[in-house]
Parts: sequence; C-alpha cells; structure tokens
Amino acid sequence: MTQLGIQIIPTMPVDEVIATAVMAEELSYDFCLLADEGFMPDVYVALGAIAQRTQRIRLGPVTNGYTRHPAATATAIATLDDLSGGRALATLVAGGSMVLNPMGIAREAPLTVMRETVAILRALWSGEEVTWQGKRYALQRARLHSQRRHAIPLWLAVRGEKMLELAGQEADGVVLVAKSDVGPALAIVEQAAACPWQAGIRWSARSAGVKRRATSRRRLRRRGPPTGGSGLWDRRRPGPPGRRRPSPRSGPPGGDAGPPAMSA
Repeated sequence: MTQLGIQIIPTMPVDEVIATAVMAEELSYDFCLLADEGFMPDVYVALGAIAQRTQRIRLGPVTNGYTRHPAATATAIATLDDLSGGRALATLVAGGSMVLNPMGIAREAPLTVMRETVAILRALWSGEEVTWQGKRYALQRARLHSQRRHAIPLWLAVRGEKMLELAGQEADGVVLVAKSDVGPALAIVEQAAACPWQAGIRWSARSAGVKRRATSRRRLRRRGPPTGGSGLWDRRRPGPPGRRRPSPRSGPPGGDAGPPAMSA
C-alpha cells in the first residue's frame, strides 16, 4: 500500500503553514509532517490549529531530543493525538545545525539521545507511571495527565549504520532520502528488525504484530501531481523468542547507549 505525505519546513507565516496542511488533506494526502526548527512558527501551536481544521490526515512534528526534554515532547504529541482524534504521529531526527547552533546546544552523543528519547516516548505513551534513569535523561514517577495509552506511530529520519540499526530495532517507520544509497540503508534497517537480539537490543515496552508498508513522502505542489521525495519503511514486529519485555512501570530501556555514537 502506497501513501503520500508532505513535510513542511515552516519558513512562511503560520497562516500559510496551516493553509498548506489543509490543502494537503483536500488533495488526499495521507500525512503531514511539520519541522520543529525552534525559531520558526511553533510546531505544536501550528499542528493544533491544523488538527482543528482537518478531519482525516495524520499530523506530527519532525523533532529531536535536544531542544525539548523527551517528556515534554511526549506530552505535546499526546495532546495533539487527543485534539486530532487519534491522528498524531511523530518523527525524530538526530538534531541539526539550523536549530541547535542558534541555541548554543552541542550535538553530543546523538545515538544515546535518540535511543533514550524513543524509550521515554514509548513509556509515557503507555499511560503508566514511569521512574527511570538514563545517561542523559531521567523520569521520577512521571505519568501523562490523560493516564491512557496512546498508539502513536514513531518514525526515525536517520542515516549512518548505527542510527539505521536503531531505527530497525525500535521505530515503526524509517524515513530515507531517495538517492543511490537507499538500498543499502534499507538493508541495514531490515536486518536489524529481523534479528534485533543479535545487535544486543534491550526491548522496549510495547507489543505489535509484523507489518511492512512501503510509502513515499513527497512535497506538496499546489498544481499537478506530486513528484520526487523519499521513502518510508514501516513495520510492527514481535520481540525475540524467550525474551521477557519489561513493563512500562519499571521504566523504558535505553539507559545503555549501546555502540559508540555515530553521526546521523
């Protein structure tokens, strides 16, 4: 099944951002991703307004684990999920100079930041109370106010072998730029998803069946059919045989940063 979506980098006024997303739904696009670039129109304010003016399209930020605590991100996306009637999704990147440099934030240990951000989002969206200590982040009896489970798809937009392996192990989807190395990148993701225990993965607290879907992400054009874009690998997968997955109450895995950090 092929789906079409857009990603908006909000360099335009916020009313144009909202109008573009509304038009995407009118043109039958399936999802809209809005970049969280810090000094541009606020991603969650804009997505909330878009949610009120749309009915079907899935909505979510493209954000990172540096500029906001992952718990704040989990809360914001869960609120969007409530406001949109369950249409929220989330895409994580490993941070970029456009947002980190102006804030004076060093892009340190990106693999650890990504791993712990994924783990915290998963745990808090379970609706359980979470106490957990990682290498960069900590939670003490944290729980979302809604106290319910949010089944929010989580995608990683990454490159680099270690990041791709993490995506295969932990993400519901992987956003890949469509260029010459997309085949080898997809192979790393698939291998990590098929044999995550061989990569030393600590399983996060979620259950799912196996599902793969090829999709495309394309920029919206006001006229004519969509062209160009990138690929998205999507799946749900069971845990390895003989492994007991930890409960959300005991906190998410991820305190172990795993292999040395690599640029994404």
